[in-house]
Amino acid sequence: MTNKASDKQEEKFEFKPRARLLAQLGDQLIKNEHIAVVELVKNSYDADATFCRIELDDFMDKEKGSITILDNGNGMDISVVKNAWLEPGSDSKLDEDKKPKISPIYQRLPIGEKGIGRFGVHKLGDKITLITKKEGAKEVHVEIDWSDIEDVKYLKDFPIKVEEKEEPLFFTKENLRKVLNLDEEFPSNEIQLHGTFIFIKTLKTRWDRLMIRELARTVSSLQSPFKKSNQNFKVDLVLNQNKSWLEGIESWESIKERALFKFKVHIRGSEIVSFLYEFMPFPSMLGKVEPRKITLDNSEYINKHRNLFDDQVNKQKVLNLADFKIGDVLFQGYIFDLDSIVMKLSGVLDRKNFREYLKNHTGVKVFRDDLRVYDYGEQENDWLGLDKSRFQDPSKAISNNLIVAAVHLDRNKSHDLQEKTNREGFVENDAYIAMKKAILHALSLVTNLRHEDKIALRKALAEDTEQKTINGLVLEACEYVESHVKEEKTKNNIISYFRKFEEDFEKVKDTLLLAAGSGLSLSVVMHEVEKIVYEVQRILIKEPDEKERISTLVMHLSKMLDGYSEIVKRPKQQEQNIKSALDQALFNIEFRKRAHGVTTIDEYKSKSDVRLKYSRPLIVTSIQNLLDNSIYWLDYKSEIEGIDFEKKIFIDIQETNHQYHIIIADNGSGLKDWDPNILMEPFVSYKPDHKGMGLGLHITQQAMLSNNGQLTFPSFYDFDIPEEFSKGALVALSFNKEVR
Repeated sequence: MTNKASDKQEEKFEFKPRARLLAQLGDQLIKNEHIAVVELVKNSYDADATFCRIELDDFMDKEKGSITILDNGNGMDISVVKNAWLEPGSDSKLDEDKKPKISPIYQRLPIGEKGIGRFGVHKLGDKITLITKKEGAKEVHVEIDWSDIEDVKYLKDFPIKVEEKEEPLFFTKENLRKVLNLDEEFPSNEIQLHGTFIFIKTLKTRWDRLMIRELARTVSSLQSPFKKSNQNFKVDLVLNQNKSWLEGIESWESIKERALFKFKVHIRGSEIVSFLYEFMPFPSMLGKVEPRKITLDNSEYINKHRNLFDDQVNKQKVLNLADFKIGDVLFQGYIFDLDSIVMKLSGVLDRKNFREYLKNHTGVKVFRDDLRVYDYGEQENDWLGLDKSRFQDPSKAISNNLIVAAVHLDRNKSHDLQEKTNREGFVENDAYIAMKKAILHALSLVTNLRHEDKIALRKALAEDTEQKTINGLVLEACEYVESHVKEEKTKNNIISYFRKFEEDFEKVKDTLLLAAGSGLSLSVVMHEVEKIVYEVQRILIKEPDEKERISTLVMHLSKMLDGYSEIVKRPKQQEQNIKSALDQALFNIEFRKRAHGVTTIDEYKSKSDVRLKYSRPLIVTSIQNLLDNSIYWLDYKSEIEGIDFEKKIFIDIQETNHQYHIIIADNGSGLKDWDPNILMEPFVSYKPDHKGMGLGLHITQQAMLSNNGQLTFPSFYDFDIPEEFSKGALVALSFNKEVR
């Protein structure tokens, strides 16, 4: 009995990972396709590459498409491929003391030290070819086909083809000259015959215009816009089709000139050792406000608050970054003002693209050795709680959409800041919390200085009579109270009453808006009824024998009223063809369209049916509102601005990976410099002589939110739209594919 028990205790058990595990990890550990590509770019940097070339071919077709990534780094021999690249989570980038290895040529510290970057390959496609060559070693070819994974049960049995070539096939001067499009004048001795080439096909995702532009922005933001890197490393993105999709992506150099505020704070140990804040009015503002520069040398306020404390209010316990392996922290950035009055004085000609750039680049990013740590600074990651602070103190705090900033760290001195395995920031340990507190303290000093200059600027521009929203007026009132009421209790009471007023206003507004939607549609229908009745009267008087024409018009009137009766019904969501909503909306405004001489290009009719779960009355109303807006502004361009042109509206349904979009574009004068967020506020109208109620776009946005979508104002380059509509207004009703 004793021997049998002993035998059982010695029985060996082991993990038996399934073959599909590696592919699943690639899908789940790497957040999205852009991050997957960036992880592979990081591997190129770690390998001492001076360039990395990303090329996409036939990327809108998952079966035919391919992604290639080529670098001129150190490359790998078969030993490294076997013991590092094919060993996920390997410590090949660590030395014997488990510290990051320094790269042999450029002395770089690795930024892909977790050993999971190769999962990015599996995130992108099923069929993978890796060709790599280390100087003085044979070229190694690796082939993996994840489409075979269902035929294999365990990971150890999954077939991977690895082969050494006696003579290089890829890394030859002739082939690289062809691949890189090098002309004959390019010196042969400068073509480096080592590096890594990754070819990915049978793509897992169809790449659309939005994804391509997001990839371009991600690649461009990989390196800090603030510090000129001493590393010679360039990343190129090449599209073999739809090259125009990369047009219109603004550069940081042109954007930063339009920031009103700039700062740079250097933190070491328990204090701020260097501080710079600048208020930089535009030339058109000089004479009304004066620029100013604040440093440690000229500011008693900054010197008084330069020390760090664990609690900046009580100031009992000193906060010392030297207690951790964090190193020095450099925090710098630019702050923008998107108020319409300020934007008019900015000198920005293409304000739509300006706002688009800020939308995709604002936030506080983190860089180690000048290369980005994801996903700090992404729109969904408010890691410093800026938007929450803005909500709590709207008159003073800085929200993410106004700031482009970076935190710079030294990789060799910041070992206590450990990156999460899923590449979504740092582990939130004591070192991370300490760094975050230090940054927030520095930002609070900048915020206070900016608030002073902002109040001075608003006073100087107070004579401007620009239309303001109710919320904007309340915000200004709060700012005034903040700066003029000294007694703290009274100040807080007044501001709390203003906030209660805002909340009550929102509730009343929402109740009224529910009833207003059908009213707007009624106004459109009344236009149509009036025109049809007028036409019937005209025919009866002048052409009484045209009975068939009269019958057609009356039948149209009946059908249109049937359509309107559908609009005023209780909005019930059900799965149906989205094209039918467009058909109904166009039918409802047919006579209005003709009366105003407007032609619609109904591109959507050539597309396949798209079935979505939505409320037909709400969406038909929304489409009619947008079409009615286009007709109004097309008339305005023709009659008021006196421009003779053929009035057109382009209507289409386009698909991206996660959404279907109803596109409505016209060839009018465009949205000028109007802020889309303001346009969607209730009771805001830019139609002259108070001709608009200012409810249409707000109701449309509310209707979209209730139908698992949103009203958006995309860039012309985000969708496939004829060039003649590039200067006009463009809106999209974007429906999420996943019905919640």
